Amino acid sequence: HVVLYGLIFAIPLSGWLMSSASSYSVSWFNLATFPDLVAADSDLKELLQEVHEMLTSGLFVLALGHIGVAFWHHFRDRDDVLRRMSNVGSISLAAGILCIGLFVLDIKQGQPKNSETSTTNGLAAKGVPQDKVLVASSTLSQWSIDHEKSAITFSAEQAGAAFSGRFANWDADIQFSERDLEQSRARVEVELASVDTADQDRDETLATPEWFNGGKAVFRASQFEKIAGGHFRALDATLDFGGRPAQIPFEFRIETSSIGEEKEDSGANRVEKRLIAQTRLDRIALGVGTGDWLDTTWVGQHIDVTVEVYKTCQLC
Repeated sequence: HVVLYGLIFAIPLSGWLMSSASSYSVSWFNLATFPDLVAADSDLKELLQEVHEMLTSGLFVLALGHIGVAFWHHFRDRDDVLRRMSNVGSISLAAGILCIGLFVLDIKQGQPKNSETSTTNGLAAKGVPQDKVLVASSTLSQWSIDHEKSAITFSAEQAGAAFSGRFANWDADIQFSERDLEQSRARVEVELASVDTADQDRDETLATPEWFNGGKAVFRASQFEKIAGGHFRALDATLDFGGRPAQIPFEFRIETSSIGEEKEDSGANRVEKRLIAQTRLDRIALGVGTGDWLDTTWVGQHIDVTVEVYKTCQLC
């Protein structure tokens, strides 16, 4: 009995530790999120996974032995041990424990699993033809993007617990000027297979046909309006995951900062421009997460996306 009760506590604790090491927060029935006990560590995750499986197997063997001994008492010793164990209260308790166990198992099987990501930023660096990236004709020059500083990140909920991720490979043709919105254009192409959520199982599931299917997402916008104080809105922003383009809300701001010393010959500083956008997307409307994943109980319906694009220029 001491070992039995010890395993009942040790198994969920080892699972909690394993999830923390996987950068995978534990949610309790979508009501509360447990704090991570350890930092993300792939080697520690593998060790804790082995420990968790060993403890679970031990509990299974011990439970079978416990049942076998109860039958021994009943048929061999002919005492009342099994009758005491099988009264109405005990049966109700056992049924409750079984239901909870099946529910927890369903959570485990229903969790999205998550691929190693590439570290090369930009489709152009991978030899994608430029005509695949360009947007509609514009008289404005194309932004020269600093991919080392730029990023596309997102956050969502899984089983009630928040997680975040990023896309390593993407490229964009941005022709945007605050002074010429009519000629401004933007087209961004994201390699969905480059998703990185710091959990390999989850990333692998995101690569399946029900989710990203290893394809590309394309963002387009060509009509902009100024809101106030360096803030703008794309009136016709669409996002296409390989099905049909869906219109999305997209507001952003442009920040400009001076870098380096003023040039004597031109009298102008080199400046850095940063485009920052934050938007909330409806994955169901975009056709992301189909089949059984349409149920938003375990994976939330909304995804918060942050886009930061940097460029350095002179007289821009």
